Amino acid sequence: MKTYLEHTVVPVADLNWSLKFFADVFGMTEKRRKENTPRGTQVWLTGGLQLVERKAAGADETDGGWNHHLGLMVSDLEAATKAALAVPGVHPIEGQPAKWVELPDGTVLELFQAPKD
Repeated sequence: MKTYLEHTVVPVADLNWSLKFFADVFGMTEKRRKENTPRGTQVWLTGGLQLVERKAAGADETDGGWNHHLGLMVSDLEAATKAALAVPGVHPIEGQPAKWVELPDGTVLELFQAPKD
């Protein structure tokens, strides 16, 4: 049996800011959107992310269902890290062998260098 992750849901504090960040830094674009759901607006991005606004979901960081961090494989680790840290409010978190960054709403990304072909 072959198993893979189809997508993961990430609660975000500001949906528009997050959409712009993931598009500008990682090239992840919107592929589907649902508005007026019980959990608020939900947006699916290329690359397997589904974003949902925290305030719309009626929860905060202390709820048990929120993610700890996202691990993302990138084709150029140094360029992706530099682009992420160039965004106001994003700051580094020390960690090896990957690079860690925290977004303004507390979402943490762990960036890995994808294998070179």
